[in-house]
Amino acid sequence: MFYFYDIKLCLFLLLIWIKVSQQICTLPPDFWCESEDIALKCTGSLKYCESYKRNIENNKNKINMKASFEALCSDSMAFVFNRLSNTILSNKESLETVNFEAVPWGLAKRKENGQVQCQHGIKECQFNTLFSCSNSIIENDYNRAKFFSCGMKQIINNVKAKDIINKCGILKSILTKKETELIENCINGNKGIQLQEEAEIITKKILNSPNFVPQILIGDNDKTMDMQIYQLLLKEKPSIWKASLKNIKSGGNKINNCTTPPDFWCSTEKISNECFTNEMCLKYKNEILDKKIDLNILYDPEEPVTQRMISESLKDTFIDNYAYNIQDVFTLKLTPIWNEWNKNDCNNRVTKGCRNIAVYHCISKHIDNLKTSTRLQMCLMNSKLNKDKLAFDSLNDDCRKKFFNLPLPIKNTILKCTHGQNYNSLIMEYEKFISTITPDKMTKEPWLLINSYSLSNAQNYLPILDKMMCIWYNGKNHDRQFCGRCEYEESRC
Repeated sequence: MFYFYDIKLCLFLLLIWIKVSQQICTLPPDFWCESEDIALKCTGSLKYCESYKRNIENNKNKINMKASFEALCSDSMAFVFNRLSNTILSNKESLETVNFEAVPWGLAKRKENGQVQCQHGIKECQFNTLFSCSNSIIENDYNRAKFFSCGMKQIINNVKAKDIINKCGILKSILTKKETELIENCINGNKGIQLQEEAEIITKKILNSPNFVPQILIGDNDKTMDMQIYQLLLKEKPSIWKASLKNIKSGGNKINNCTTPPDFWCSTEKISNECFTNEMCLKYKNEILDKKIDLNILYDPEEPVTQRMISESLKDTFIDNYAYNIQDVFTLKLTPIWNEWNKNDCNNRVTKGCRNIAVYHCISKHIDNLKTSTRLQMCLMNSKLNKDKLAFDSLNDDCRKKFFNLPLPIKNTILKCTHGQNYNSLIMEYEKFISTITPDKMTKEPWLLINSYSLSNAQNYLPILDKMMCIWYNGKNHDRQFCGRCEYEESRC
């Protein structure tokens, strides 16, 4: 009898193990190395994240980023002026995380006789050669970035290549005397020709089809169109990568040559095999196929800065943003919090302030249609910001139409929910919910949950959610290669 009982128990445990082992992480790859728990859940091991960190440490703790561009290309100029100059090229902290290399070749062609034909004429070839030389000769990362940024600005002013050395190097004290001489000799000699040949080879490793510039390559494992929207994320991503790397312990074994951030581990088969496993990537993609990304923003409805951030800036950039069809790829829930002052004040009595929080809580709790709930909560926040009205009053005034369009049972439930001798039950509901969020506890507000995961580093994505939704979603009718295309290749649109 005990023998059969043991067999049944073993079979039961085996079924549980199979079920657990078959659960696939639904977090975007960007977060797979955020912690040991996440790494184990999403990659099945610590070895991939630890090897990635080991490889970055061996690269002076920097992630390589190469940008293919043309000196006289309008899109390349926009890339430098509107994105690079204000982020990586002017930020020492970013340059400590990213090893940036501008590769001046683009769509230039080499004729049968060996001569180079640049897209925008002989002047562009001269500028391309200048930047190949300066990139090779200037040793200091920050000075190299400053010279490149300054040089591109001088091109607009119709300054000749040789004069850029003086205006951007000598007069601004960016170049040493030795570097100045070396660059001058380089652009007039065989060294410049050799460096342009190298730029031609590197460019082939960067450019995706269809060919256009600028394009970027992040890491050294493989090119992918998935990387191109990151031209728009140069302000945020370096600090996010740096924070993620800190979460991975040092001293792990090197099991591969992966230098590409986890964001792209499932972007191409080559990257998958060099950084992770293609089999696991296929399972992940199948798991998330056509599934919307669930977002939950925990916020304090009494905090004016938060009210403005959600009801104005987030509304404009994300909630009401219909670019790239992102409204079809996510769900958004707004969850009001009871701050410490509210919890202490509202446990045993009812005040206007307590009822104000209760209105938000009850709307979030009882309106199942998330868009309707979000719109009503934003309306209440706007009313508070612009007219200093409490939520309960706004339901009968500024937000009356939105509230009265709700089905009668829901309206009555919300009204009943907001009335009472105290709000103990609502506060207890909130505290129970807060106690369950993992793996990171909420340390500030607003606080973003992604597919029910609570991650400290995820909070850095709030300003760029519109772009991340387009990247993270994997659907049959969703073209991720189109994400951000009209912004980083402006001439195309």
